[in-house]
Amino acid sequence: MGNTKSIIEVVRKEINQEDPIRLISTGAPNDEYDPEVKEIVKKISKAGSVEKLQNLVYKTFVEFFGAEIAGPRYKYKKLASNIFNRIKV
Repeated sequence: MGNTKSIIEVVRKEINQEDPIRLISTGAPNDEYDPEVKEIVKKISKAGSVEKLQNLVYKTFVEFFGAEIAGPRYKYKKLASNIFNRIKV
């Protein structure tokens, strides 16, 4: 696993690209998801699989936005997989 700064960059890039809440696509700034990114990065070393990372990302978005806005857990699978494969948790 890389250093924390590079992990933050990877997580931020993947979340912004996936834009799970559709904030970036509706004009929000690129740092809109930074609180969620920081929360995920704090706990990412414990996510030793795509499924665990998916749970972490999903729970983080539910915590910040609520279950209704975060949407279903399955929609975080691709995002978690992309992050996992880039940083090799």
